[in-house]
Amino acid sequence: MMLQAIAGEDRISELPDDVLVSILETLGNTRQAVATSVLSRRWLHLPWWIRRPFLSIFQFLPRSARAGGEDGFKNLQQRDLDRAIPPFVRAAMAFLASPPATPCLALRFLLTDEEDDELVYAARHLLLAAGAAADAGGGGARCSSVQLDVRATADTTEAQMRDGARRRLLLTGLVARPRGLLITKLRLERLWLTAADVAAVLGACARLVHLTLHGCRAGRGEGAALAIDGAPELRELVVRGCGYRRVELRRAPKLVRLTLESWSSTTTTAPLRLAAAPCLREISLVNSCTRRSSQRFRLSELLASATNLDCLSLNFRNEEVSWVDILEKNFS
Repeated sequence: MMLQAIAGEDRISELPDDVLVSILETLGNTRQAVATSVLSRRWLHLPWWIRRPFLSIFQFLPRSARAGGEDGFKNLQQRDLDRAIPPFVRAAMAFLASPPATPCLALRFLLTDEEDDELVYAARHLLLAAGAAADAGGGGARCSSVQLDVRATADTTEAQMRDGARRRLLLTGLVARPRGLLITKLRLERLWLTAADVAAVLGACARLVHLTLHGCRAGRGEGAALAIDGAPELRELVVRGCGYRRVELRRAPKLVRLTLESWSSTTTTAPLRLAAAPCLREISLVNSCTRRSSQRFRLSELLASATNLDCLSLNFRNEEVSWVDILEKNFS
């Protein structure tokens, strides 16, 4: 009898609200967390207290379109994406309108190689709604920041990326002020972005703290230099597998952490140029390209202006790195 009584007890629901909300946050899937509200009245209000709800349009696609996982699925049909947009928007709006404040809303969008007007319109609508929620919150803003993740599907070819000039305009229009002022974290993947596009994004997103560019391209051959100039709040920059000739930190007064991974193997210059990044503490240089660069560079020269560097991580494949050269720097 005692074992039956214990088996019938719902001890989890007896936990305090903050503990239950922490459990829901560990799911990593806000849509699943919201689904728990049907368990009982005790759980009904809990999902709306999640501090950083994360909504990906992938979660709203039909099961058949989600094969292969969110990071690598292919052959996404535009009609499936179009069907997922309305419930995705409704879910995000529900968090913005819920009684508890939503300090940070994280949104992930997926772009196909077809027309994406409806999706971009939805993204603009959500950013405007988040801005309205911030205004309505006054001193204790109901939504003080947005984390935005925009990705092209894994089967997007480089030719399709090059033809995506129109998509670039949609993206830069998406983050244009005042919408961009709420964005504190931005990830762009498999998009064709020129240096001017990146400059426009940085100019619009004045509160941007974290920027990740993954698999983006800007031109044929060596591509263009990616200049970070005028990013007043940027603290972390990740550039992974992009086709930029080099990364130039011209003006990044608060940048603390930089990750540069898998740069172009045909570049004739060092992949990084430091000009004005006085707070830079950590640099990670990773190059898994099997071809050697056409010109070697000295790390001591590359890091000469990194006067406050605490941590340097190096991971090279098929590259000759002089450890004497590293010791010359001696981080002093």
